[in-house]
Amino acid sequence: LAGHPSLRRELAVRLSGLGVRYPPGEIGGDGGPAAGCRMPDLELRGAPAASAFGLLHAARFVLLSLGPAAAAPPGCAEAQRDGRLDVVTAELAVEHPAWAGVSSVLIRPDGHIAWMSGVGNPPPDHWLGWRPGPGPVASDRQGLSG
Repeated sequence: LAGHPSLRRELAVRLSGLGVRYPPGEIGGDGGPAAGCRMPDLELRGAPAASAFGLLHAARFVLLSLGPAAAAPPGCAEAQRDGRLDVVTAELAVEHPAWAGVSSVLIRPDGHIAWMSGVGNPPPDHWLGWRPGPGPVASDRQGLSG
């Protein structure tokens, strides 16, 4: 069995948790079609890391703005100051048609997508309800226990 590349890949995905997808309700509401999915390891240009996975090493939430820097949603400055959020502006190094209309994505510390916004769309209204809270357990936080 170990000689079959497709079986090895499937086992690796299952054992590592990369195949886990959270239902949208568990991560703070409707964050778009990719909410709950694992963030793909997209190659980035102009970021402090060469790829999306490289941004996750600090084990904090990452607000990734793709393209020109946009105004950060309310609460970002506080979350950054407290060391709970990294805000990164970058461009995709390689064109990905599925990501063509994405302007920002909030990535959980476990590498799953919390929400995505399209070009010209502000972050979802529920950002204030579940942005990264002040510590490992926050009673006012709904979901997103990273």
